[in-house]
Amino acid sequence: MNKNSTKRQLELSSIQKKKFRPRTTSDDKVITQLENLSNEICYEVFDYLDEHAIYKAFDELNARFQKLITTSSFLLKIYIDNESHLKIEDCCKNLRIPNNRILSFHLHDPVQAESFFQNCTFDSTFTHLKSILLHVIDDYFQAQQLKCLESLPHLLSLTLVLYGDQCYNQEDMFIDDIYEIIFTLPYLEYSSLSVIKYNDQYLPTFVDKTIQSNSITSLHMDYDCDINSLLSVLSHTPQLHQECSVKFDRFQKFVKDIGSQIKIFWIQGYLPDDDDIEPDQWRILIEKDLPQLEKILLRSSVTTDVSKINSVIDQLNSSFWIDHQWNIRLEIEPDESSYFVSSYISTRFDFDQKIQTMSNSTSNELLISNVDDLPWQQPMIEQLIPILSQMKFTRIYSCNSQLSLDNFIQLINLLPCLDSLKMDVVSEEQCNSLSVEDKEKFLSVSMLNTITKVVQKMNIELTEFLIKLCPHMTYFQVDSIKDDDDDDIEELVQFILLKRKTDIPHLQSLCLNLRNVNDELITILRNIMDSEKITASDYLIKSSGTFIILQWKLQ
Repeated sequence: MNKNSTKRQLELSSIQKKKFRPRTTSDDKVITQLENLSNEICYEVFDYLDEHAIYKAFDELNARFQKLITTSSFLLKIYIDNESHLKIEDCCKNLRIPNNRILSFHLHDPVQAESFFQNCTFDSTFTHLKSILLHVIDDYFQAQQLKCLESLPHLLSLTLVLYGDQCYNQEDMFIDDIYEIIFTLPYLEYSSLSVIKYNDQYLPTFVDKTIQSNSITSLHMDYDCDINSLLSVLSHTPQLHQECSVKFDRFQKFVKDIGSQIKIFWIQGYLPDDDDIEPDQWRILIEKDLPQLEKILLRSSVTTDVSKINSVIDQLNSSFWIDHQWNIRLEIEPDESSYFVSSYISTRFDFDQKIQTMSNSTSNELLISNVDDLPWQQPMIEQLIPILSQMKFTRIYSCNSQLSLDNFIQLINLLPCLDSLKMDVVSEEQCNSLSVEDKEKFLSVSMLNTITKVVQKMNIELTEFLIKLCPHMTYFQVDSIKDDDDDDIEELVQFILLKRKTDIPHLQSLCLNLRNVNDELITILRNIMDSEKITASDYLIKSSGTFIILQWKLQ
């Protein structure tokens, strides 16, 4: 679930709190390890701590830090759990003074929450309060205690965790009362309601139809409810973009009731099902219940198993998916594999507008990751390769995988529609270990494949291998994995330019994705181009962020 927040959400209980020990010079002048840091950096440090930890560590350190933490522009975060040394009674006494400095208020201890509502309340003086999290026990908590939140002028996020059986009492309508208050909060964008249940009952919810929230865009419902209750809540949130925690069978019922209105279908994540959800299940749902569908972004997972992947590919090859001309991506990983379906234009190679235009077409992508950890023996990997060849993959990405070169060459040979290739690593030992038969097959594959776009990690052996494998490439991208020296980059570029004359004559664009892009490096690249006797009018060098791209006209 994506959540709007102004600062990083950290579990402070997991952060080891350290005491700052001042040291002294011979003049007994107090010096701290932080005293030379700017105010901005100090505030970044404070951002990882709650109010109590900040005051305990810095209030009496020296005058400068005392001023930093008491200034009205420094906003505070209150975090209290059952391990906190701060008592809520003391916190409430101190809160009456700096209310306008409270940015977030998180109570993870139900006992402390009960004490808070006995000693304190929220009101309009909390002008900067944006996030509230409360763990409460229903026996000691009334929904009306949340009415005070209506006076908060900037509350964006509210998270409630309820414990107890009263939540399931239909006579008290406890959950209904909570939602009715939530929907009246004028600026709330994110709402999360979780119920720690003590029984297996569904939780009914029927909110007053006259109440509607026009601000909530993200909603998290973490409890058991029937489809009518879900629809009742959703009918009051017309701006909702995200909702989560529902299994596929209930999700089907939900879509059946509202699917005729859906034009954009965006499921990016994992539904909490015990069984795999295969493409045919999504196909049936789309065909029956989404007649107005215009755009789709779907991600679903299956067990990494040869028969399961075979089934997924077979289903994705049906006329339904092909006729829609959606982009498809299959990711094979050790424990769990995923498939993606998207109607959105894929722009993986999008640094340059010309290259982006070349990518504006339907694509099928294959990612193979961490082959060394796959729970298969070599014969099973060999079973997988012909299965993958059943689908017209146009892009392949080998990520952190020591897939043997003979298997890799076999895979390339069986995917005649490949246009783009991304590869992380190949060793000199692998290249030298190819048999005579494999080398002959390699030569055949290199001549027949139609790969024009290649991306690799910075590795000279891999560069040489890919140049030999993909002689038709027009775009070559090299991604740096460390802070490479300018000399290493210069050597790589010179090597590629040399090979351009003999092995990759169609190359038009060389893109460098580096950790450090600077004017000195660009000057070095210009000198290289000049040394190759390429006139300035025949090439172009430009940079953007971490990218440098070299383009030249073909002779």
